[in-house]
Amino acid sequence: MSETMINPLTKKPYVEVKRRCLKCGERVYESDLKDYPFVCLNCDENKFSIEVSDTDFVESIWGD
Repeated sequence: MSETMINPLTKKPYVEVKRRCLKCGERVYESDLKDYPFVCLNCDENKFSIEVSDTDFVESIWGD
């Protein structure tokens, strides 16, 4: 069972989406910023849609 990640600014839980960061391969979450739809907690970066990929594609590369 995965641990619920809490946004320290909003105090609300992050919502995990079925996408992965192309930089590190970790799962990304919905961002609370209007211009960045995703956030990677591992890279500590907000991401544009082109910086993340579909889970199935990345899992085939990273073997996760």
